Amino acid sequence: MKVGIPIDLGLSVKWASMNVGADVPTDKGCYFAWGETVELEGSSWSSYRYASGDMYSLTKYNTKSTYGTVDGKTVLENIDDAAYSWWGSDWRMPTVDEFRELCNNCDWVWTMQDGINGYLVKSKVNENSIFLPVTKFNQDNIVVERGAYWTSSLYPPYVACAYMIYFNSKSYIPDDDDWAMRIDCLPVRPVSDK
Repeated sequence: MKVGIPIDLGLSVKWASMNVGADVPTDKGCYFAWGETVELEGSSWSSYRYASGDMYSLTKYNTKSTYGTVDGKTVLENIDDAAYSWWGSDWRMPTVDEFRELCNNCDWVWTMQDGINGYLVKSKVNENSIFLPVTKFNQDNIVVERGAYWTSSLYPPYVACAYMIYFNSKSYIPDDDDWAMRIDCLPVRPVSDK
């Protein structure tokens, strides 16, 4: 298994050169349900690691009693972090704030690399960059060309969900409502602490 190279974009963390499970930066890599460390093509509440059958029986990462057992945890622990699990202790999934920092403090250029569309994300303080390829994203049962990546942050208004970063050829600006159900399977772009 290949491990990405940490790229310093002049931000609070270094960003990996590729996704977990990828061989090269243009690969989409592996897809994971949020809080799962095993590659999945799809998931359901009945098979989700931290629920007892449905979204109202969460057993971990919950701040609301109507959704199950409350533990107050809002950021993935290492044991539940796909980046940490696959690449080791130097890596982890980014928080929503770290992804927002990437969006707000780098130049994003829609481009194609090796036949794959995505964003070249360029530092504003040095010459470094990373490529974020589009990922398959199922929207209303239609697979569309968008980018969707997990963060390690729970979505507080609706704890059956977690924050993701979502982009297309026209927009990459993070939205406070960029979230997905925890059982949705998305790729992971790791970060490394400086």
